[in-house]
Amino acid sequence: MKLRLMAALLIVVLTASQPAAAHWLWPATGVGFAVKLCPDLNESVLAEVDDLDPDVVLFSPEDTGSLAVSVADTQSYLMWNIAVCKIIAVDRERDIERARELLTEASARGNESARHTLASMNIFTTNDEALHTAGYLVLKNEAANRSAWAIGKLGYAKFLGRGTNRSEAEALVFYEQAATAGMTPWIFVMAHIHERGLFGLDPSVEESQRWLAFEPKIHTGSYECTIASLYAAGLAFPKNTELREEFARRCDAHSDKTESH
Repeated sequence: MKLRLMAALLIVVLTASQPAAAHWLWPATGVGFAVKLCPDLNESVLAEVDDLDPDVVLFSPEDTGSLAVSVADTQSYLMWNIAVCKIIAVDRERDIERARELLTEASARGNESARHTLASMNIFTTNDEALHTAGYLVLKNEAANRSAWAIGKLGYAKFLGRGTNRSEAEALVFYEQAATAGMTPWIFVMAHIHERGLFGLDPSVEESQRWLAFEPKIHTGSYECTIASLYAAGLAFPKNTELREEFARRCDAHSDKTESH
């Protein structure tokens, strides 16, 4: 049964690692797996579940090890994953508006990953101050529930002044909190801030190396590629074409070296 197979695949969303994708997009779990599923994910898949009882349990906690997965759960996760595919446009044209509609519907059904992605989209991809504020409040609530991933994104919002006042000092506090909790992108951010002496800090090779060696690192990714993408987006520090290109070259060299092994 294709539906049951898709549900089984989507269970992995709960434990998937992070890819080197747009940092605003990363929810707490699962984008990496969504990317892998994109070629097989389209809205026709949703049609397969429309006529089924939403309360039917496809998998029991005994099947998954912890969770019961119903048709309704699968629908909302499909909506979230399809929205991600429409945003990153791996195998299709980007469709931000339809992605927003799917994220809104999945959020209304209680999908926390969709809610997080929608909040991030509202903060980092629009010029609408009301959406900035709404998105910031969602992430703030997640942070209050001890989501270190949301804490890191609050740092981005503080740095940009999106949905809140702009403050590099407060952004730095959020970055360090997320990094200390093992959030790999912000571990790299802290290493880079100390390497370059940003945010009013003195350059410190020792502190930079300490952060690069910090464990645990919960997510996959490389320092060079992360910093390149952050300079391109202007999320953690100001956009800088020269540094983006420098770290992009270092990213490519790192990737070639990794693949050769």
